[in-house]
Amino acid sequence: MLYCFIESYEKLKSKVHSGELRILSIVSPPRCSSTALERSLSQNPNIDFQINDPWAIYDHPDRENLTYQYILYKLSEQTNKKTVLIKNIADYLPPGESWLRWVNLCDDQLFLIRNPYLSLHSLLKIYSYQFKPDDRFTPSANMEQYAQSLGYGSLKDLQHYLSKTENYSDFNNLFENTFISDQEIHLAKVMKDPVIQKYIERFGIAGNESDLFKKAFSCRITGWHALYEHYSSLDSAPLVVDSTVLRSDPESSLKIISNYWNIEFSNKMIDWSASKKFETDYDDTVPYYERLVSSASLELPTEAPLPPKNFPKFLQEHLLSDKGAMSIYLDLLSRTDKPSWNKTLYELDPVFDYSIQTTFKLGNAKYQERIKQNNLSFIEVFNFIDNYISNSF
Repeated sequence: MLYCFIESYEKLKSKVHSGELRILSIVSPPRCSSTALERSLSQNPNIDFQINDPWAIYDHPDRENLTYQYILYKLSEQTNKKTVLIKNIADYLPPGESWLRWVNLCDDQLFLIRNPYLSLHSLLKIYSYQFKPDDRFTPSANMEQYAQSLGYGSLKDLQHYLSKTENYSDFNNLFENTFISDQEIHLAKVMKDPVIQKYIERFGIAGNESDLFKKAFSCRITGWHALYEHYSSLDSAPLVVDSTVLRSDPESSLKIISNYWNIEFSNKMIDWSASKKFETDYDDTVPYYERLVSSASLELPTEAPLPPKNFPKFLQEHLLSDKGAMSIYLDLLSRTDKPSWNKTLYELDPVFDYSIQTTFKLGNAKYQERIKQNNLSFIEVFNFIDNYISNSF
């Protein structure tokens, strides 16, 4: 087993260090438009092909070996292909030595981020609709029985309620219990997901089931602590790109990325309507890829953040606690390369627009006008949002 792992990894390393292969790496928390960026960049004529989420394919203790074998297999399908773009979700990449081995294979890393109030809102919607009636809520009850115990006719009725109201505040145990049951925490303090186990070994996570859930969920499911762990272990800073900026002004952002990787900018990265169908390695059937597969360009952002009180309590804590997701996001955001704006951020960014409208719903038009007229830097904008959110509940 060890020999096989070393062999597959060393083959890739040899190809990279000899100049035969160049790997461009995108790392991101989930629900940050990373696959959209992957599709955009894959249109660049300097990038020969792309591999989508290879670290997410195998739920197996030998995940690292299998992942490198898969990448070698994908390379074997290509002829005279030198530059490959590989996108991964941060929490699927194991921390520590596994992460550093991956870094050693790649040209400079690109970290893609998004306001956690948007990414976690999106994650909640996806997570809620992945439940099936026979999924375990507890070892002795399934999801259909859980929904009926709350007065809903079926799990589908509960999911409809969540979709309509987007109020998850009363459903802390919905996520906690299903996660504990799925990872079999009720049977042992070792979770079956090998990436989670890596984080347990790395951080020494211990405690009761509820504490373990909160810590593991923040590392493994939301991706923000995993991303920051990866970031903190790098010897040189990666390029950090904010997806709202990317989608608001794709040309400026893509030129920054092209310059960072020393590849030629191409307008094909902005409009790919004439390109071939986009294929994913992880799972072509997941519903949230449908819009991307049928898309022709990066879409302007139109999302508004969910009010803090609508999040489950554990996610409120994860968002706003010391060293929580917002803290990590703002730290990384302060390190982004900022494009030259042709418009004010009030016009460009719907998250900022939403926070301004919410804050000034009851008046203070003078302050609102001053903010609208000032072309604030992106970090100032999100500091404003963070201060508003932190004081809103």
